[in-house]
Amino acid sequence: MQRVQQGKEIQAQADTQAGERVKAARAERSRLMVAAGEAGVGGVSVGDQMFTTVLNQSEDVATIGRDATNADLASDARYRSGLAGAQGPSALETGLSIASAGYTAWSSNRPKSKP
Repeated sequence: MQRVQQGKEIQAQADTQAGERVKAARAERSRLMVAAGEAGVGGVSVGDQMFTTVLNQSEDVATIGRDATNADLASDARYRSGLAGAQGPSALETGLSIASAGYTAWSSNRPKSKP
């Protein structure tokens, strides 16, 4: 259950970061449009700048998504590693431990032979 909650938190953080990046890109495009309008310029150079902001936004949002996926995979690996470490000894280990204890008890109670 904790692992599921952690996954939700990772995704929520990524969604928040992506939303903030989209807002920043919109604000940047708005500033470009206002500056271009005030300067009385337009055309290809303004369009190129707008395209660049959209491209940067897309790349940033994709990076945020990849980072979230990698964080989720790392969290899952840590969770699985913790489960593997929390498991008790295997049947073979238990059997060897019992056999070793039995042999130790048998050999310590055995009468010593005189040469």
